[in-house]
Amino acid sequence: MNRMYRHLDRHVSAFKRRSGLSCVNGCGLCCRTGELNATILEFLPAAYDLYLKGEADTVLQQITDKKDTFCVFYNPLSHGENCTHYSQRGLICRLFGFSVRTDKHGQRSLVTCHLIKSTMDSLLSMQSLEAAPSLSSYYMRLYGIDPALSVRYIPVNQAIKEAVEHVLFYFNLRRRPA
Repeated sequence: MNRMYRHLDRHVSAFKRRSGLSCVNGCGLCCRTGELNATILEFLPAAYDLYLKGEADTVLQQITDKKDTFCVFYNPLSHGENCTHYSQRGLICRLFGFSVRTDKHGQRSLVTCHLIKSTMDSLLSMQSLEAAPSLSSYYMRLYGIDPALSVRYIPVNQAIKEAVEHVLFYFNLRRRPA
């Protein structure tokens, strides 16, 4: 997963440079909508990181206590990135805004929020879209890693919760005596 994420991050960076696209500084709208879905698999690296740092139970409690649909990792008061686990963010977080989907006619269109589309859409040419990461291509790579954990799309917080539960279950089994 981490190797795929490093590759994707380089791909997105190159696309951003070529297209001139960028998020609105400090926006976080995609983190607040509650409309983005993810798979358990894409948040396993974040769950493992939370486990290593001793923060897994805290995050599970935060998700349980949440009354809104904001991503549990979203912190608008942080300095720099709004995401408290930016380096371990999921695939949808890496792709949304800077990837394309292909319709049944073979036309590529940007998968992004209305803010980026309204301010930057005129900068995009079909040539720059050809350099954009393909949403379906990266999700197929995810499927190749683990088909069972990559086919169910659920709200981001639910995906994070279930990824943390998978990690805790795995390490709990490893500690038990035979």
